[in-house]
Amino acid sequence: DKRIVIAVAAIVLIVIGGFFMMFSKKSKTADKEPTFADQTIPTLKPEDIGLTMELSSNNRQVRFTIDKTDDIEKIEYEITYDADNPEARGGDGEVPDRTPRGFGGEETFSDSSSYESKFFDLGTCSSGTCKYDTGVEEIKLLIKVTKKDGKVYQVEDSIKL
Repeated sequence: DKRIVIAVAAIVLIVIGGFFMMFSKKSKTADKEPTFADQTIPTLKPEDIGLTMELSSNNRQVRFTIDKTDDIEKIEYEITYDADNPEARGGDGEVPDRTPRGFGGEETFSDSSSYESKFFDLGTCSSGTCKYDTGVEEIKLLIKVTKKDGKVYQVEDSIKL
């Protein structure tokens, strides 16, 4: 009788352990969705695609231009920067003084020879009212370029305020 109880308890522990391992592996992979920034992709220089970045006159918006789109099928882009954290409480370590910000998108090209993005706000806008981020020192741009031959490259650039 003791052997049956021990055997049943062992089987229950093995089943519970198996479920735990199975779900813990799934959650680890689900938590870390790879972005194209995490992938190893051959790089191009900004001048290879005619990439330039531009700030608005008040330094509250940024846009980019690509002057050599003839052999580009599409791009995916990520724009990132660090800004002052309005929630910061000082040097107590509870809330960081700086916070990462960013956004992204993609564009598909047809027969155009150049592309100019819209001006992107460095902050949040709602109902025509914008709250701009402060303390922005550098804006980074990462572009995944898919050429018409199917080859994929990445281009990095940045602009300082």
